Amino acid sequence: MVGMLLHIDGSKHRWFNDERWYDLLVVLDDANSEIYYAQLVEEESTRTVMAALREVIKSQSFRHRRRLYGSTSLQADFIGFWL
Repeated sequence: MVGMLLHIDGSKHRWFNDERWYDLLVVLDDANSEIYYAQLVEEESTRTVMAALREVIKSQSFRHRRRLYGSTSLQADFIGFWL
């Protein structure tokens, strides 16, 4: 079911063919492989992963809450915690 399981992964690589290494941090949906977030970061960390999750929650959660439960009222309280 869309929105029920998200994959989060960081891939360290020399993305620009020079000496700099970056992690490509990606959040995607397990059900349909839709990419919800992708960002190059200097280092994958708790801070960068939580920032990615925050963006996904802000951009996707109301849509999923309405589809799954028919309401967004509880979701507003949850999102308030993350903002």
